[in-house]
Amino acid sequence: MGPALEAVVRSLRLQPDVLLVDATGSDHPRGGGLALHLGARLGIPTVGVTDRPLIAEGRSPEARRGAVAELRVGGAVVGYRLCSGGGTRPIAVHAGWRTSPEVALEVARLALQGHRAPEPLREARRMARALRHQDPGDEPG
Repeated sequence: MGPALEAVVRSLRLQPDVLLVDATGSDHPRGGGLALHLGARLGIPTVGVTDRPLIAEGRSPEARRGAVAELRVGGAVVGYRLCSGGGTRPIAVHAGWRTSPEVALEVARLALQGHRAPEPLREARRMARALRHQDPGDEPG
């Protein structure tokens, strides 16, 4: 999956300043998940956003919008659980390539736009669903 994602990002007309990736960063058994590796290959800072941590541990944040709780691996903070709204499960925000856990958290917060998941990931999921339901003979778009 990594090479395909790398090819897609390299094909963009404008290169992003930061990538939000539906994958882990430093919260990984080998110290680096897809978000971290993709950023390293591209030379672009990355932030991983997932539904739950992979190996990191930490308490749940308060059930109020904007509340956070640290995620740790071996005592080091690698990300945060972020409550994006009352009544929703928190998301896990992971530091990726050239981002600290604090920067990753701020990037994710700025991209939420009132939803549980950051807007770029919401839009990517919406487009993927639309393409899956598209007739194979139709033009994408």
